[in-house]
Amino acid sequence: MASPAPQSSAEKAVVANHRTVLQLFAGACLALAAGCRLTTPLAPQAGAPPSVAAVAARPNPANHEFYPLDPGSRWHYRASLLRRVHHPDGTIEVVTDDHFELATELTCSDTSGGHKWQVERRFESFANGTSATAWNMYRQDRDGLWGAAAGAIDPCAQGLPAGTVGDRQLAYPLRPGASWVVREGFFPIVATVEAQDVLDLPIGRVTAWRVRLDRPGIYEPGHDYSLAWYGRTGFLQSVTHLEDSVLVRGGLLGVLEAEMRQTLDDVQLASPGRFAPDGALAQRRTGATDPR
Repeated sequence: MASPAPQSSAEKAVVANHRTVLQLFAGACLALAAGCRLTTPLAPQAGAPPSVAAVAARPNPANHEFYPLDPGSRWHYRASLLRRVHHPDGTIEVVTDDHFELATELTCSDTSGGHKWQVERRFESFANGTSATAWNMYRQDRDGLWGAAAGAIDPCAQGLPAGTVGDRQLAYPLRPGASWVVREGFFPIVATVEAQDVLDLPIGRVTAWRVRLDRPGIYEPGHDYSLAWYGRTGFLQSVTHLEDSVLVRGGLLGVLEAEMRQTLDDVQLASPGRFAPDGALAQRRTGATDPR
């Protein structure tokens, strides 16, 4: 399980401040980056955003149990982070193409902070053999789904600080056009429900709400976008696409592009039966891996 706000180490680096990040990408690859500004947008690449079959959107009832938060539930994701430079002569230079896996599990409940939080352990494993573990917390009420990062220390073992509110990941009821502030601040994150889709995932065909995440003052319309899909099976998929131009001594070196993708490929819900009417997991495919 995950939230629209960045959770993985790679995703945090991508979306925290995309101008700074892309300049760092350019410096690591070319050792020449001297400035950064937006230029004309790239044509959308095949498969981005992921192809989905749109279906008629319908309002979701104000149900505070929309999202699965039963301890023992597990999710497994495949993720990638692609960085490449589009040069003025039409050539494309791949900076890095990293692939990794994310395994999450709801391990316990905690009420020490004043709310009933469900604690998630998140394990990231990378192609170079390294790994990292972090904890997040989630709670749900009639107003929506809330999430908070707990860092590298297990909250189940130490309790939660009083007054923890978290970010508003989803606002109920979900319906096309609904919008809310995920995170306050000088550069807030604003979420908008675009539509209801049917995703063809490794677990099968699943109905999902497509949510667009905007960062006013950071994301440039026509160049940058971030999308997340949610369903009664949990967090299903996300795509974050960022781009900037790279200037060297006043000249355009190229357009630097970064794209982060995350897709659910296995899930084990502690109480899967209550989602049967939605058809989630009804066409689950064989051969899925254990997310542990």
